[in-house]
Amino acid sequence: MKNISEAIQDFFTKNNYKQEMDIVRVWLNWDKIVGPELALLAKPLGKQKQSLIIGVENSLIMQEIRFYSQQLLDSIYDFLQWQPFDKIKFELLYGKTSLDQIQINKDIKIQEPRHAHVADSNIGHLDFTACSIPSFSSCYESYVQMIKELDTNK
Repeated sequence: MKNISEAIQDFFTKNNYKQEMDIVRVWLNWDKIVGPELALLAKPLGKQKQSLIIGVENSLIMQEIRFYSQQLLDSIYDFLQWQPFDKIKFELLYGKTSLDQIQINKDIKIQEPRHAHVADSNIGHLDFTACSIPSFSSCYESYVQMIKELDTNK
């Protein structure tokens, strides 16, 4: 039997997730990989099968940047130590957001859900004995009991 870390490693290996995460590293480090001057002109838009899709502002830049295709691929190889792309396709940006501009907010604070307290609500004070649905009444009683237990455990 495998432990959980081995199972997770096998899952990621079988589904090529490590390679996909490496490609995400390319987007996040684009300016370091291609250099600040080229990063201003060529923006990563994604991948399509084995092709890297790069966006540029206008057709003049597109024509010029084609001469740097092999240099871009070599820089990606140097960064990852393997080559995820076999060619580069160029597109005009037309206002598209490039992948190197997407920011991930790591400081998201998740609030713990606040549960109801018996003291500050009407929980437990409702009477469902006359209710025509007996399961509803027993469900409500179980809910009230759960809330009371949460209150005593705090």
